Amino acid sequence: MLFTLLVAAAAAHQPFVASAEEAGAPNPFAVEDPDVSIVVYGERTCDDPQLWLEADAEPGYDLFVQLGLPVGDAIEDWRPRLAVIAPGLPVADLGFEIPEGMGAVQWEAAAEPTQFDEPYSGTSSWILVQETITLPEGGPASIVAWDPSGKAGRMWIAVGTIEQFESDDWERIMDLLPAVRAFHGLDGIDVPGPTECPTADAQDDESTLTAEPGGCSSTGLGASAGAALLALGFAARRRRRA
Repeated sequence: MLFTLLVAAAAAHQPFVASAEEAGAPNPFAVEDPDVSIVVYGERTCDDPQLWLEADAEPGYDLFVQLGLPVGDAIEDWRPRLAVIAPGLPVADLGFEIPEGMGAVQWEAAAEPTQFDEPYSGTSSWILVQETITLPEGGPASIVAWDPSGKAGRMWIAVGTIEQFESDDWERIMDLLPAVRAFHGLDGIDVPGPTECPTADAQDDESTLTAEPGGCSSTGLGASAGAALLALGFAARRRRRA
């Protein structure tokens, strides 16, 4: 069984799972090597609805990026966007603040996503965006997934094209497997649809505010799965040794 998983993982992304407090705008996930293929799974909330990664690169670097969603009936019509923010890119209005002196390129989701089956975890995703962008001045570059309509939910960002696993990655990957499967609804709890986040006007009018504590109008992962994501998130990962 272990041998089968190790062989399958050789054709997969290195997985990371972010809790609600991680990989958002205030605390982006740090990509150590943008060449190495990784995927960061995150369930965003209305308090911090964007999923952020950050990578450094040399001028002229070709950055490969993907945006995806877990396969699920309640989420199949959701279409968040992906953007790369970096120096030297065109001036752009993304609808949220970006660092001074930076430009951006954004992509809308494909109307008909491509399904991707991850062999090591037995999970399935829809790929909404798959692009390669040249960074004219290198990094730091931010890769951001968000919904301009203000919804929040489960999504993932992948970067890199080189499938690389080292000996100290295997225990971390096996520890994360339950959380990865829970993210994709394979723990017996279906993947929820995106949350309709209250607008600023609705927040000012308590009579129309129906959101639950924390600013969201519905829950995402069940209690057990949410605990798994929190416990098996970044605190559980051990970075690949230099």
